[in-house]
Amino acid sequence: MLRIPKAVKLKMSFNRKNLLYEVMIKRPGFEKELAERITNEWQGQCGIIYCTSKRKCEEVADKFRREFGLSISHYHAGMHKEDRRRIQQDWSEGRTRIIAATVAFGMGICYSSCTRFVLTFAKGIDKADVRFVIHHALPQSLEGYYQETGRAGRDGKKSHVVLLYGYKDKSSVYMNPTKPYNVRLILTDRVPDRQRGRRQRTKRCKDHCGQLRYDTDYDSLRDNERI
Repeated sequence: MLRIPKAVKLKMSFNRKNLLYEVMIKRPGFEKELAERITNEWQGQCGIIYCTSKRKCEEVADKFRREFGLSISHYHAGMHKEDRRRIQQDWSEGRTRIIAATVAFGMGICYSSCTRFVLTFAKGIDKADVRFVIHHALPQSLEGYYQETGRAGRDGKKSHVVLLYGYKDKSSVYMNPTKPYNVRLILTDRVPDRQRGRRQRTKRCKDHCGQLRYDTDYDSLRDNERI
């Protein structure tokens, strides 16, 4: 394609057949159930638990370490650079089995503490024997989910990918005010009901005022009318 002479071409399917995907519902006590799975099914194996916030990373790591005795550390961009490097090295070399991390883990990007952001490329995830990747909540995007789950089983051996799902997780992802285009994704299934309710209210206004105006274009509604 680039017309580079004698170039080495590497091809791989998007279908990673060694990865087993599953969804686990967040029922009461789901973290205990998850800890038991890690202990029984992946005993002594390395894995990643992705969380949506820095605080959640620390809470998950603390709970799994204190209550269930797992070898786990947390990792996020708010930590000191030396701490991040040490934790990642401990995990890469097997001294720590599990990392509870934000998406900053594995991106190989560090932010300086200066007023201006300065990007420096650090060591990314280069570990072939990651046996499980768990998402503690819905990921921010499908592309990000594919990239994060792809860090499991790079040695070609069977590995597990688990998505923990709770209904309220949708609001924490799709109602993010920094991504207004995502609002429509969560409300798509609710549009007919909202339009039907709007028609009913409009009809009552017509009966009272003798006027009728339909606005069935959902995208034209103001933000405060969509919520």
